Formats: sequence, C-alpha cells, structure tokens
Amino acid sequence: MRSVFINHTNHPSVTWTEAELAAAEQFGPVQDLVFPAIDPEWDEETVTQLAQKNGEKIVSMHPAAVLCQGEFTYCFALITFLKKQGITVLSACSNREVVEWAEGEKSVKTSDFVFVRFRRY
Repeated sequence: MRSVFINHTNHPSVTWTEAELAAAEQFGPVQDLVFPAIDPEWDEETVTQLAQKNGEKIVSMHPAAVLCQGEFTYCFALITFLKKQGITVLSACSNREVVEWAEGEKSVKTSDFVFVRFRRY
C-alpha cells in the first residue's frame, strides 16, 4: 500500500498552490479527508470521541503524514491521538501579507497567506 498525505483541514487540496502541493506530495499523493463541523455547544468528551473516531479512520489509511488544522480542541485531541500512534502530523506555515486602504469612510483590509512550508507538531 502506497502511503498518502492526508489533508484534514477546511481547505481542499484543489485550492492549494503549486508550492503547497509539491511539498505535500513529497510524502505521497494528497488525499482530502473532510474536516468536520464542530458544534460549539459540544462538551470536551463529545469532541474527543469524534477525534478518536476520525483518528482510527486516518490510522487505517496508513498515512505518511497528516495536515491537521481547524477547530482547536478537536485538532488537539486528534493530533494527540495520531502522535501516540506514531503518525507524523503537520501544520502549514505561511507568511501573512496584509494590505489596508481607505474607501471613502471605510477602512478595507485584505490578508493573503503565502505558503512557506509544513512544520511538525
């Protein structure tokens, strides 16, 4: 079985830059695993149970690495679970480029995130 790079974020790999895809593909072909919607009303146990369920699914996929970013408590639980299984878990590191200008009475700001590298948790 060929190892894969699992993208477990809210950003499908079809929207990635060539640089991000190239960095991910060094681990193997990129496979998206939809990031779940985490209800803010859920308690910690519910979030942890979902993280464990998805963690078991990820382990069964034999990934070379997992990119995990999103709702913080879910990510913490999932990253903790995956690292205990010996799986490499990564975060995307980017430069944030901000441009701000005035449009009449409004102040407008845009932020562009330029991918630099992946970093291990």
